[in-house]
Amino acid sequence: MAGLMQVTCLLVLIAIAHSWTIPSVDTEDRKLLDAVDPVCTKTVGTPSDEKLTTTVCTKELVANGKKQTLKTTEVTNENGVVVSRGESYSINTIN
Repeated sequence: MAGLMQVTCLLVLIAIAHSWTIPSVDTEDRKLLDAVDPVCTKTVGTPSDEKLTTTVCTKELVANGKKQTLKTTEVTNENGVVVSRGESYSINTIN
């Protein structure tokens, strides 16, 4: 049993490291969100490190009584190499 848990944890870590998308329960709603053009903002440098660029892209969709939001944050260095990437997905029911 412990071996199965270790394998499962390893697979989850590999999926995260490779930014695999874990299928959501309602893939049709997710396909609708994927078709939305993102709104992106870019911040070049911060007071602590002027060589980093942060790009935040957000997609929002209200359909079928749900509000879906996908937010992607990517940090690149002065050479354009990605040093950090994160993604957050939320879905809320609208009454």
